[in-house]
Amino acid sequence: MGRGRTGRQVLWPSPQVLVEECREVGALGGGAALGADGAEVLALDTGPVIAVGHSMGGQVVNLLAGRHQHAVHSVVALDPAHGADESEAEVVPARLAAYRTHGARAAAAFVADSFAPTSPPGLATAHVRTMLGTPDHVVVQAYAGMYTDADAVGVRKQSEEYLRHRICPSLTVWTAGEPATWENENLHVRGSRVDHWPDTGHYMHEERPRRTIKLIEKWADSTLED
Repeated sequence: MGRGRTGRQVLWPSPQVLVEECREVGALGGGAALGADGAEVLALDTGPVIAVGHSMGGQVVNLLAGRHQHAVHSVVALDPAHGADESEAEVVPARLAAYRTHGARAAAAFVADSFAPTSPPGLATAHVRTMLGTPDHVVVQAYAGMYTDADAVGVRKQSEEYLRHRICPSLTVWTAGEPATWENENLHVRGSRVDHWPDTGHYMHEERPRRTIKLIEKWADSTLED
């Protein structure tokens, strides 16, 4: 589950893989509306799915798992947009104000700093261009939906509450150590785990695609055997 160029990349040439792109979030509200993203999959009668999401998509798949527990076999969340600690939460109002004033330009500056020095050439440029092509109101409403709306779940206290509703096994991969430790301490379902990929940027699945594919394939094999 992703948006923009991330959501459109199909890494597995298999009819068993469904790629759902997050809708332009200008049409959405906060956490409740974000949780509706991906719900179209439920209408396909696939049986329980392994829901995979990155960043905002990481929120979406966890909301899906919490609100449609029968439909999600397990979750894989890559650097999800949840668990913002106190220091991160303090900058949220200023960042939202910058997005309201400067729109996609402010968001593009944030995106530009989200890559490791070893990321593939051109990857940062591609994402910055994608962000610059995003309508300003979409940037504002997407960020507010994740962090400041009444039912947003991006800040740590609310994140802990929504993760308690996730009763399926989960694999979460963080690029930073502190949130990895925090989420590991909040696991409550047998078979769940948290991985930490240091020296990797936020778009981990594009910086390290082969490692990501191998990780998800092994996770799928192990959880489907249970």
